[in-house]
Amino acid sequence: MASDRWAEWLAVRRFGGDADARGRVLSDLSGIREVLLDRADIGRGETLLDVGCGEGLIALGALERGAGQVVFSDVSTNLLEACTDVARDLGVLDRCRFVRASADDLRAIADRPWTWSRPGRS
Repeated sequence: MASDRWAEWLAVRRFGGDADARGRVLSDLSGIREVLLDRADIGRGETLLDVGCGEGLIALGALERGAGQVVFSDVSTNLLEACTDVARDLGVLDRCRFVRASADDLRAIADRPWTWSRPGRS
């Protein structure tokens, strides 16, 4: 994946380029994700907004648990594109929306009829 600075940091630099370290951290984070989703108690068919979705750990977990729709929001177009690819591979793209937005300005995410959109084109 071609990377902007956010994607580069999240996927590579925070692990010092060490694939084993990345694997260990992601394994640990999957346990935290499960606790978070348990506590969120997202019901089947509900919508989840994942602000600062990064690589989509929370949002994809919510989809696995039956969330009806998920909005992936991040400042990084590269990360949103990576999430789009994973959602497509999992066959859940029709339940996803991808919005490029900063966590401190979510106006791009509005109540409106559900439509799938390419990253960066809310």
